[in-house]
Amino acid sequence: NHVQASGLVIAQSQQEYFILTGGHGLDGVERIIVTFSDGTAAEAQLQKRDSVTGLAVVRVPKSGFPAGEIVPAELSSGAAADKGQPVIALGTPVANDASISFGMITSVVDTPVVDSQYRVLGTDILGSGQSSGILIDLDGKIVGIIAQSFTSGGSQITLTALASCDIQELVTDLANNREHPSIGITGKD
Repeated sequence: NHVQASGLVIAQSQQEYFILTGGHGLDGVERIIVTFSDGTAAEAQLQKRDSVTGLAVVRVPKSGFPAGEIVPAELSSGAAADKGQPVIALGTPVANDASISFGMITSVVDTPVVDSQYRVLGTDILGSGQSSGILIDLDGKIVGIIAQSFTSGGSQITLTALASCDIQELVTDLANNREHPSIGITGKD
């Protein structure tokens, strides 16, 4: 069984790159192969996966890559994107390899999840259940990580994303292989 998802290099150590990706399809896999934009491929290891958001971090050895060639991306730490803001979806937003889509944020919904709450960005960009990647604003800042598990349903599937400013702590914990504290409470208004 072959599953494909987009990823984003978010950190590096002396020996490895850490890549944020959708965790769907990573359970029980025999091999994880990361293919970079220049076609270079390397075998990766699962660092940590979050069952609530479906996000995962995998690590790839730096050997075989020229020093300084890959620069980790920074998640936007500012306020979440606003309704009506234009965004570009990069990665595999329509489940085709290396596709790009353009649209706008149509909703920003505070969504309670187990032990947390995230702002879910709804868009008018058509996607699929297997979509993955990132949303960037017109300044090139990463405003969201596509997370189709938060899609509200309906006959047409549009892209949804978790606001990048809300998941920074989670992503740091995943990259550092730390357990994200869990009590098991889901809040309600």
